[in-house]
Amino acid sequence: MTPPVPTQTPDSPAAGVASWYVPGPSDAIGDRLVMFDNTGTPPLELLRIHRHIAASPGFNDALRERVAELREFRHPAFAAVRAVQHLDEDGTLAVVAEHRAGQRLSELFQQQPRMPLQPAVVAWLLRELTAALAALQAASPGSFHGALTPDRIVLTPEGRLC
Repeated sequence: MTPPVPTQTPDSPAAGVASWYVPGPSDAIGDRLVMFDNTGTPPLELLRIHRHIAASPGFNDALRERVAELREFRHPAFAAVRAVQHLDEDGTLAVVAEHRAGQRLSELFQQQPRMPLQPAVVAWLLRELTAALAALQAASPGSFHGALTPDRIVLTPEGRLC
């Protein structure tokens, strides 16, 4: 893992609060940063949307509408989105959400030597994922989950899927 990189110095305007980030995975949608600070608050994850996606006509508005629609949606399998914002002077569009620590499902498939998943584990995964997606559909019937991949499913240290 890459060591945390400070994003503020003691001389910065918010002196007393130091924050760090650790680069996370990148994919076709964007790249992630996990943000930490010294205030004891839980870490946040920033998904920085690739410019070519963010520049698509209507994308920004549609993303903000969906986030607003799901503002009250709470489910243990989904990290709560805190905000959609433009970062710094370069204007990168980012989704800010709660960070969920754990191992990505895709990493389980990449381990060497590769161990086959037991049928009971596969059944558990399908049951958990189906229940979570059903809750999302119930909260927002127009929602879709076409971007859901093993890279975006995290197995938490407590043994939950997120």
